[in-house]
Amino acid sequence: MQHITIKKLGPVDFFSMDIKQYNFFIGDQATGKSTIAKAIYFCRNYKSVLKEALNDIYDNGTYMGIRIDTPKRLIRKIRNEVKSQFINFFGYSWDLDQEMSIQYDFILNKIWIKVDIKRTKYAKTSRQYINLIYSKVLSEKINNVINEVMELYKNKDVDTDTLNLNSKEHRRVRSSISEKVNEIFDDYEETYYIPAGRSMLALLSKGDLSLMGNSLDYVTCHFITLINSIRNNFINGIYRILDFVDDESKRVYSSAAQLIIDILKADYYVSPDKEYISIESKSRKSRIPLNFASSGQQECLWLLNLLYILLLRKEKGFIIIEEPEAHMYPTQQYKILKFISYFSNETGSNVLITTHSPYFLNALNTLYIAGSSIIRNNAELKKKVEGVVGGNYFVEENSLQAYKIQLLNSESLLDMNEGELKTEMIDEVSNEIIADYMKIYNLISEIREKEDE
Repeated sequence: MQHITIKKLGPVDFFSMDIKQYNFFIGDQATGKSTIAKAIYFCRNYKSVLKEALNDIYDNGTYMGIRIDTPKRLIRKIRNEVKSQFINFFGYSWDLDQEMSIQYDFILNKIWIKVDIKRTKYAKTSRQYINLIYSKVLSEKINNVINEVMELYKNKDVDTDTLNLNSKEHRRVRSSISEKVNEIFDDYEETYYIPAGRSMLALLSKGDLSLMGNSLDYVTCHFITLINSIRNNFINGIYRILDFVDDESKRVYSSAAQLIIDILKADYYVSPDKEYISIESKSRKSRIPLNFASSGQQECLWLLNLLYILLLRKEKGFIIIEEPEAHMYPTQQYKILKFISYFSNETGSNVLITTHSPYFLNALNTLYIAGSSIIRNNAELKKKVEGVVGGNYFVEENSLQAYKIQLLNSESLLDMNEGELKTEMIDEVSNEIIADYMKIYNLISEIREKEDE
């Protein structure tokens, strides 16, 4: 079981959570939902940094332009890179609380990384800086794998391998390096972050996105790079991608393609110079450039398309999604959650979702109840429930964490006795609105009664 603990980071005073297959946060703006999501992404991204460093050593014996001759030197350079990423995510050390810390346990109490603030004194002045710490076991394992890769670099045939980065042997070694790192952390999932504000990307051309890369935050830059790498898969539309998979996958995943089209209320195509959606009705067929599509279509397009590509690859990932419901009608929000749960169940992926929508949480509650053991263990009842919600959309019991994130404290939404979410907490905003409505209604009633007297 993986675990995250955060102290004194931005709006988050203290937060501690086991990581499960489904992880949901709801709450007001500026209460810390994105801070927690980014802290998890930052810690999990350490694996990618380590893999990149090891691959560079194998390729040319250097990392970040520095010749690596000892594990200690590489670890120092990795620390600097990770600290730089931390600053990009959360700001400079002098702007942070002195008691700030993040610890992510990949294997509880055994394999973990931690970031905190360390203070030093120089003469009459003192300063604080970002401090990266590894568990003892992790530190030993990282040293071992660095030594292994350095030895591979020393012994490889420079003439036949270094100059041919696409050679079979080169690909095999890179794959082996990735597998070794995954084994160290007992974690085999790539981490993908789907940020909020996705409609902005639809308003810009592919060239504009590349030019803006340096002015955007780390998460958005990586997301742009990711969607640019898969965009051309959609030259013939969403459904026609299935022409490139085996017959069994085509049969299984055709419903997923259709669900995306149902959510978008359109198909999506890309050409060398533009992107557009295609809307068909009984009377006509029209193509609309993506930058003129609805904000809801722009927001959910690359969320759905990315998960769709990962689904067809049968890739198990760790997917962080900010505000999947943005600009979507409640019924479509329910369909988006169904698609996400279908993807997670089919691939075994973990998902972490931040949302402002009580509709989204009520939809989650429905799928969570559908996944209860009393239903899953009764074949006849299971068949009837699937007839209500559809196929593989359930959120299985014990696979969910759901929190209401608030300033100073956060509260679990799970009612373990009832086996569902605490809907009274989900609906409290509606209750406030209804209470104000009733006060106004009673005032009007009092006036009308006086007029009738």
